[in-house]
Amino acid sequence: MTSKFCRVWANNTGMIKTEDRVVRFGLKGSSDILGIYKGVFLGIEVKTGDATQSKDQKIFQRMLDMRGGVYVLCTDRNVEQIQNIVEQTYQERVKWEN
Repeated sequence: MTSKFCRVWANNTGMIKTEDRVVRFGLKGSSDILGIYKGVFLGIEVKTGDATQSKDQKIFQRMLDMRGGVYVLCTDRNVEQIQNIVEQTYQERVKWEN
């Protein structure tokens, strides 16, 4: 989902155990996909099946909402549908700010 107005990238989070330590990476609760859409920070969380947001993911969503970002929770991996949801959410955000 990259265009003139949008650039997204995978946001990997987790941990790796080595012989002598545990290394954690990424911001706990942050979205699966991050990006910039029409100059606005974008977070896309993708859920499949019966999966639901964790407490940390809800906190991340509130953080984005409070700071003017666009957060989208998707239950479908259809790129066209995700693009439509992102645009709709962006338009709602713009309307809310004005």
